[in-house]
Amino acid sequence: MRAIEAGYPQREIAEAAYRFQREVDERERRIVGVNSYVDQREVTTVPVLEVPQGSLENHMARLARTRRERDAFALWNFSLREPEAISSVVIEFSGDRIIKIVFRVGRWARLREPRRFVG
Repeated sequence: MRAIEAGYPQREIAEAAYRFQREVDERERRIVGVNSYVDQREVTTVPVLEVPQGSLENHMARLARTRRERDAFALWNFSLREPEAISSVVIEFSGDRIIKIVFRVGRWARLREPRRFVG
């Protein structure tokens, strides 16, 4: 747990990705069609995703509405009634107080509570 909190896995992934990219760029690692045996006549274009104006604001508004309208007690009651539907539970503490509970509901679960609290 301490390794995760210290960011060890993320750091290892970042360092491995850096080493790999450096090897490709310096041609120590050859990838056919990328840095070796490349057809110079081939024209490749990378499509650029264009994000519509206002999409961030719409997303943040939906997120705020979901947080405001979800019913934590209904989810808690559901988890007690049908514990097999809950695939994982994460509980965060601050001292002796619970500050956050996150339920992950399996996709197969047939919810009997309103769907608004599933997100």
